[in-house]
Amino acid sequence: MDFPADQNHLWTGANKDSAEIFTVNALNTQGKKANLDDAVNAMMGTLKMAGKNYKEDPSTPATTKIGGEDWKQKAATMDTNNKGKMVSLKIYSLAVQHGNMSYLMTYSLTAGTADADMKNMIQPILDSYKFV
Repeated sequence: MDFPADQNHLWTGANKDSAEIFTVNALNTQGKKANLDDAVNAMMGTLKMAGKNYKEDPSTPATTKIGGEDWKQKAATMDTNNKGKMVSLKIYSLAVQHGNMSYLMTYSLTAGTADADMKNMIQPILDSYKFV
């Protein structure tokens, strides 16, 4: 994925044996208020192009608290090709503005174990985030 020149790719973690990935990016808003809904929708649109049978999950709350701040979020399921094999994923996109920076987080989990993986692997990571 290409990022605008003023966007910093902060971190990516990936499971080498699956299509699971976790990325965090930052964008300097130069003091302007970011449209977080647009940021989340744009990322979900990009992810949608990477697979088939994309379906947004209407049960996902519109916001979640991470690091003491409310992040906008969306989630969806889709099928994607991973090393020649179709896999079902649940993908999440989240965004928040903190000061002059907006942060965009995206992660994907194997659909069949997404709820357990969210509780056991992702939530502890999210709970550790703090803005300093």
